[in-house]
Amino acid sequence: MTINDINRFIQVDKFECLVVEATNGNAYGFNFSIGVEKAAAIQVVTDKDDFTVVGWSIGKIIPNWVKGFDEWNIYMSDQVKNAGDLSIVNQQKFKNEGSLQQNVDVEAGVKDLFDNLADGIEVNNGNGKVVNHNPYLKVQHEHKSSNVKTKFDGNSDMFDVCGDELKQEVSTYITKANKSGPIEVDVCGPFMNTKTGQGSYIVIFGPLKKAWALKALFLRGYLGTLVEKLNSRKGNNINVEHCETYYEINIKKVEFGNESLWLRLPSKNGKPANTVKRLSFVLSFAGTDSVRGLEMVNDALEFLAFTMKKRETGPVGGLLLDYLKDHVEGLYRHVTERHSVKSAEETLTNDIDAQFQGGFTIKTNAQLNRFMVDYDIIRVLKNHVGYKSWDDVSDTEREYCFKNYSPKSGLPMWNTVQENYA
Repeated sequence: MTINDINRFIQVDKFECLVVEATNGNAYGFNFSIGVEKAAAIQVVTDKDDFTVVGWSIGKIIPNWVKGFDEWNIYMSDQVKNAGDLSIVNQQKFKNEGSLQQNVDVEAGVKDLFDNLADGIEVNNGNGKVVNHNPYLKVQHEHKSSNVKTKFDGNSDMFDVCGDELKQEVSTYITKANKSGPIEVDVCGPFMNTKTGQGSYIVIFGPLKKAWALKALFLRGYLGTLVEKLNSRKGNNINVEHCETYYEINIKKVEFGNESLWLRLPSKNGKPANTVKRLSFVLSFAGTDSVRGLEMVNDALEFLAFTMKKRETGPVGGLLLDYLKDHVEGLYRHVTERHSVKSAEETLTNDIDAQFQGGFTIKTNAQLNRFMVDYDIIRVLKNHVGYKSWDDVSDTEREYCFKNYSPKSGLPMWNTVQENYA
């Protein structure tokens, strides 16, 4: 398809949007009435080497289940980052205990996908006949007789052998296939406060794609409650103080960049551009045993993964939805607008479970200014490490804060202010 083809669809056939299916299984919408989205749509359909797109369609409306242009930009940013990230120094995956069973209705999901697609494009086949085809696919289906013979025909009895267990086995297989890759985690430190006699590690999460609805305040209450209950049992001693340090940061405009500015997504419909958030926490430990401190960080991450598993009693999706209803009304409406409350709870639970099944990829000796602006670096040093000024921070620890730091480097003002959103 060319640019002229798209302009004809817009001007003559009154098509107003493009919907693309990406390799991550999500669909994204582009509004032709918005210049930047139209330009991006043209790039998508004309780039023959683009590996991020499976298929696309042009329609008159963007279906309500399709993700927006801002989310497309986040997805593309992740693709670029993942393709070039060669700095991982330590990889850890947590093993799943037992099988997690999810009842996934594939047939209903496929039906919903195609029921919501815009009307098919009518194409003249050159013989004066109009052919309707599914515009969502770049390659049209080949129609073959159901009576075609295959080399596997002698194995048709396998469906009888599987019996009633086939549905459950397929569901289990789909659940495993839906598992996300490991979550990227940067661990910075240790910061050793000689005045208080304690050390600290600062932990920053990469994007929680399927678990995007998790909020810092919810995790403080959820994890804090569960850690206290666990620690009441003999043989368990998870650090509970770290639960109170969960915090959402707005990431930097440029990783390790000199400017202390937030990354903002392209403005949409004249509204203020959104920032991109990451979760973080600080884990402190007594004394100078930094190796033991890292073990405590691993324990905290492993316990987090444990609490996010799908379970019959106290599923995380229901508790999270209750929190959103009471504290984040806009997000609650977004999550429930296309689903019943019960369905929304199950969706949240399944997505969060799938996200954390992949475990974590841990990068130690990370620098804070990969993601944090100056304000957040100083905020953590003040509030959680206990430093009063840069004089308390050793040169080694300053290197943990800023990549390529040297004693000749300048430091931001200790009382620097947070960037305004406006």
